[in-house]
Amino acid sequence: MRNRLVEERKQIERALEAEERELAERRGSLAREEFARLAEAFDTKVRAARKAQEEKALAVQRSMEQKRQRFLDSLRPVIVEVMQRFGASVVLDGRAVLLADPSLDLTGEVIARMDEIYRENNPESGDQ
Repeated sequence: MRNRLVEERKQIERALEAEERELAERRGSLAREEFARLAEAFDTKVRAARKAQEEKALAVQRSMEQKRQRFLDSLRPVIVEVMQRFGASVVLDGRAVLLADPSLDLTGEVIARMDEIYRENNPESGDQ
């Protein structure tokens, strides 16, 4: 979604730049009032396009955050299950740990279990 939005923004920018060049080229052949009216209309169009893109970006960001939260919610019981299986009493985020015994890392176990659950819930996905 984010990539599509970035590409859309680039296309809009190219179109607006072309329109701006065309307006600048016509400036000498237009009456001052006519040019001012066209320039104001173009400025309004640019502001509306920017606002629309900002709103879309916020919607994509909200959607990504909602999906992230749903994923974390589905991950929590799996982590608890793996913790109980290995007798772990705490789970740490590796970004906050300065030094640890690699044999204590249960990340692979959690990933394997999440994959197993995914395959159980999505049998048509095959080995993906």
